[in-house]
Amino acid sequence: MNQNQPGCYLIHWQPAIGNLTNPRGTASHYLGSTKKPVGDRLREHKSKVGARITKAAVEQGRELMLVRTWRGGWHRERELKKLHNNRLLCPICNPRRDRKHHKSKTHKSCGAAGKD
Repeated sequence: MNQNQPGCYLIHWQPAIGNLTNPRGTASHYLGSTKKPVGDRLREHKSKVGARITKAAVEQGRELMLVRTWRGGWHRERELKKLHNNRLLCPICNPRRDRKHHKSKTHKSCGAAGKD
């Protein structure tokens, strides 16, 4: 999938924002979906239009990076959010998960689709 298509997307930023003394109280990802081209939606996030968490990240000087995309809309986003672990899906936070791991149509343990 490319940035000119609608779909689901994962945004990553470093360092995390939130309560840095509590690892469970921090955020470094945003998972969303859009009917617009994903690249257009990313530009909106960078312009502080959209999710409050991405707005806070931009206001705190974080660079928003589009790290992953999937085909599908709101239902696909819900499936991915049910995992409650965006780090698992992030190639920056989880570099050991190589492309060979996701060759199948849908990977059972993480719900990520291969070849998307």
